[in-house]
Amino acid sequence: MTSSVDPFHWKELYVKIFFIAVVITSVLTPFIRWLAIKAGAVDFPSNIKIHSKPTPRLGGVGIFFGFLFSLILTGSLTHQQKGLILGATCALIVGILDDLRSVPAALKLLVLFSITIFLAHKGVLLNLVPGFFWINFVLTLFWIVGVTSAFNAIDHMDGLATGLTFFASLAYAYVAVQNGQWSWGALSVALMGSCIGFLFYNFPPASIFMGDAGSFFLGYSLAAISVMGAWSTNPFKAIAVPVFILGLPVFDLMYVVVRRKFHKMTKGIRQIVTFSAKDHFSHRLLALGMSQRQALFFTYFVMLALGMGAVAMRYVLKIEAIMLCVQFVTIAFLIVILMEFAIRNKQQKNPDDFN
Repeated sequence: MTSSVDPFHWKELYVKIFFIAVVITSVLTPFIRWLAIKAGAVDFPSNIKIHSKPTPRLGGVGIFFGFLFSLILTGSLTHQQKGLILGATCALIVGILDDLRSVPAALKLLVLFSITIFLAHKGVLLNLVPGFFWINFVLTLFWIVGVTSAFNAIDHMDGLATGLTFFASLAYAYVAVQNGQWSWGALSVALMGSCIGFLFYNFPPASIFMGDAGSFFLGYSLAAISVMGAWSTNPFKAIAVPVFILGLPVFDLMYVVVRRKFHKMTKGIRQIVTFSAKDHFSHRLLALGMSQRQALFFTYFVMLALGMGAVAMRYVLKIEAIMLCVQFVTIAFLIVILMEFAIRNKQQKNPDDFN
């Protein structure tokens, strides 16, 4: 939705939204950490995790309230924004329940399906096939489930999902400002601020994890906000730009799922959904001898590069767009090479984690 309001008003508002989100999240997070410990929502070390001491979860609650109140305190919400926030609340609640006690995968999928129906009712729906509601609905469902699952899967290192959300939201906000989609950009800026506020506590070594509450909320929000945006009048670019902005977590999930299946590490849908191992991109960087912070910044730079390329794609001609697509494929190929090389690297003490 494009606004006719003075853009300088919105840019000033964006600054307020950002800093309010930072302050609220950073102030609430220590209290959430205390509550998580009291509630027993603590993540203990194991052979499939890289942290070495018990760490409280539920940090996503602080991120959510920073996001929510930064929008409420700076002005009225649009119809679509309210729909997205209500959906985000449902995603958050499912994540909280999963942090406190495991929630079946089927129930999570049912909730995401229900949220997608609700979003469609609020007008948040892909329009890739004009005139065919159910095709667009199914595509929207796959997108929301896929991105939410990707961020849930990539939340396995201090500061990782938080930082990747920041860079994706930054790309969203840039496009929103360029298009004059001010209400869409406000959501992105609120996510940026809340992620920065949480990084104060989540940057390695983290004193609190976001948990499924955070990864479900962030993944859902990024997916839904991308559906709201008018990325380009060109159908190919309209699809490619958001896919490439979120390309790293989405590709990481797709790659490990395919590789696990190919090497017979998983059998059937249930195992594919529930299986966990230290075989994601950031894990592979650790296997190459990087520290957690080095692996984190390396991943940030890859995400930033993909985001800048995706944003640039909106403004280029057909041949340049094809060249950018080749660039994205090349980056993906380099990631695969790094991941496969890490398997053969003997620096990791437990090679079985990298089969």
